[in-house]
Amino acid sequence: MPTILDVQSNWKRILPLPQQIPIFVYETRFEIIRYNHSQLQRGTRSDGQNIAPNYRNRTYAELKAEQNPLPGFLTPDLKLTGGFYSNFFIAVDTEYYEIDSRDPKTDKLLKKYGENIFGLTQPNKDEYATKSIYPKIKDYIETRTGLVMQ
Repeated sequence: MPTILDVQSNWKRILPLPQQIPIFVYETRFEIIRYNHSQLQRGTRSDGQNIAPNYRNRTYAELKAEQNPLPGFLTPDLKLTGGFYSNFFIAVDTEYYEIDSRDPKTDKLLKKYGENIFGLTQPNKDEYATKSIYPKIKDYIETRTGLVMQ
């Protein structure tokens, strides 16, 4: 077990913790993408609202409802071929992260459905913080201080 002086000395090693957060976000970027995909599959935007119904063709709306009934009839899930979803990526800088897609349809979908198709709902942000970021912070502190956090 470390002494108080050991902990004090090791504590100085965790001072760059805020600088580590973007690294932790980058390391868990696929989890953010998974959360965003699961929201869209339910027809939910990052603000928690449903994606506005916007099918012009009822036959197509019925086909989409058969493929994925989760969002409900007439609510889009923005997935047909999977290209939009499979091209998601996370851009991380020192203060923010941004979700986007390299799919050619992205600009059209943003114009039609708005910026809120990217991002996490508050419950998903909370879950991501608890299940993904907190363990990274905990491990970072424990390995540098010798303390075991509960």
